[in-house]
Amino acid sequence: MAPLRGPTDANYSYSQSRMHLLSVNRQLLTVNCLLWSVVCLTNLWRESCHKFCAFSFKHQPLTSDREKFFTVSFHWNLLKPLKMHMKRLSLLLFVLPLFTHAQTRIHATLFGGFTNYYGDLQDKPLTLDQSNLAIGAGLKYDLTDHMAVRSGFMYGKISADDKRNKPSLQFRNLNFQSKVFEWNLLAEYTLFDLKEKKISPYAFAGLAIFHFNPYTYDSLGNKFFLKPLSTEGQGLAQYPDRSPYKLTQFAIPFGVGVKFKVNENVVLGYEFGLRKTFTDYLDDISKTYVDQTALMNAKGPKAVELAYRAGELRNGDPNYPADRSVRGGEKYKDWYYFSGVSLSIGINTHNKALNRPGKSSVNCPVF
Repeated sequence: MAPLRGPTDANYSYSQSRMHLLSVNRQLLTVNCLLWSVVCLTNLWRESCHKFCAFSFKHQPLTSDREKFFTVSFHWNLLKPLKMHMKRLSLLLFVLPLFTHAQTRIHATLFGGFTNYYGDLQDKPLTLDQSNLAIGAGLKYDLTDHMAVRSGFMYGKISADDKRNKPSLQFRNLNFQSKVFEWNLLAEYTLFDLKEKKISPYAFAGLAIFHFNPYTYDSLGNKFFLKPLSTEGQGLAQYPDRSPYKLTQFAIPFGVGVKFKVNENVVLGYEFGLRKTFTDYLDDISKTYVDQTALMNAKGPKAVELAYRAGELRNGDPNYPADRSVRGGEKYKDWYYFSGVSLSIGINTHNKALNRPGKSSVNCPVF
């Protein structure tokens, strides 16, 4: 004979069904908010790039005063679309926590480590040689015990010098540096449930938007941004196939790591993340040298000086190369990557969804 179900059992079953429906609804609303955030930030990026590109074609700073004006104007043009979307983004940041307050975990994430790049001035695909410090911060939202969505900002610096390149390229004597600002949206998969195990490997992939701006120093120590100099003829009438490259672009981030649960709210990890870019100009080197006279007339003597620097070496050739002589390798695009330690801290806790039968009350999730 089946046991009779008491009032407490009936309440428990009803509350379980209600909890399940609320959880599904909350997941759908969260996904909707995340898609909304992608749309907002994509529109922001598109409008910022449009304004910046329109501005950069009109202004080509070559002096320090003009560089300052160029930088201030760029940031002002970048902030205009941000101001337009501020209301939408503010509403998103206010609404999203309401949908994810219960039944899930939201984490604040921090990153500290190194950044490097792979391109014409760095022949080692993965190395700490010529690497620089990097930092990052963001948020992570657990969809399940294995799947999560995370978003954050990364900052690092990439640099390389032919003096530390392979011997066959050291005669070129080129170098560059660039700060890299990145916003990313990633899906993360953790192999093991950290409620059951202390350590688990994980993988991630997604989409990123990054900004770079290569620069170098001349023989007197003066700083010059390289894009306005058109060192490979970008934007010159004699080279219609070479358009000026954009300083804000998309990248595809992906990588792996291992995480260790310190306690219920703190997870420590180490990760390595590659960034596949769609530009070959992180280092301002891609194709060939251009005609010296054409570059001199269009951009001035400083452009010629920084496009070919072999003459600065003790035994270097002072003669500028012929037009279309190989300067870089355009077959492969440039990459950059981050490696370091991550820290994840839970900023809200799981609600006790239901009390067991026999308890005096049932706790339901609250918005």
